[in-house]
Amino acid sequence: MTFIDVRPDRQPGLKALANRVAAPDPSSGEPAASATPVEESRARRQDIRRAAAQMIAERGVLKATMQGVGRAVKLRGSSLYHYYATREALFAEIMLEHLHALGLKVCAAFDATETAGPRQRLEAMIAAFLDAALAERNEHRLTLRSGDVLNEDKRHAVRVRTRSLVDLFGEVLALAVPDAAPAAVQVAAMSLVAAMSCAALWFHQDGEVAVADYARMLALMAMSGAAADPGAGIP
Repeated sequence: MTFIDVRPDRQPGLKALANRVAAPDPSSGEPAASATPVEESRARRQDIRRAAAQMIAERGVLKATMQGVGRAVKLRGSSLYHYYATREALFAEIMLEHLHALGLKVCAAFDATETAGPRQRLEAMIAAFLDAALAERNEHRLTLRSGDVLNEDKRHAVRVRTRSLVDLFGEVLALAVPDAAPAAVQVAAMSLVAAMSCAALWFHQDGEVAVADYARMLALMAMSGAAADPGAGIP
């Protein structure tokens, strides 16, 4: 990871990175076997993705067939292929759309905390990530398994989107622990995103720990990790 300069006079670079995280993926909405009206197609594709993610969560990837998904959304015969030419195209769009949704939520928190300190901004971004992942828990589970179900090109698209999130968290983390070594910040940011992703598999919003409290805990853990160098301290 190459970190951009995050001094006050270079803040536009940090904003540009946030915009990249929130941008829709150009490969999303991969052309299907034939075209359908835009508005109806968009809503229908969302229904299909949700049904597929639910089926995968209940039955596993291998038993989530195009025929089964088609029945779940009441599409007959080969109608599903008008929206997704292959099962892999469907799975890839589920993941990329989910990562896009995560990016939008994280960037909304990033924008909303512009005048806050970097630690508070980091906590807000973590809470936004957790809320978005929990809201689409089935899609999130599938995204974590991209290596099992996608070819290399589509796995690369998922990695690029994930890396953008890691980079943004890393830049804010670097502001929160300004004396940390870049390598330590890189590892801490990657570990933070991994921890948030795994937490979405077991965390319950109605449990004893609130999302905001858990976000604060993860922020402190990430900052401590970034400050592992003896010369770096947490402000």
